[in-house]
Amino acid sequence: MVEAVESHQQKYPTMPEVMEELKRISDIGFPIAAMSL
Repeated sequence: MVEAVESHQQKYPTMPEVMEELKRISDIGFPIAAMSL
């Protein structure tokens, strides 16, 4: 994941890449945030 961030600093990621990343982050982060409430 860190490598992807570093590689995207030169060029902007395409919209499908952004949507996939957001979906993956929400799939992981939302249950964690819900459990921590």
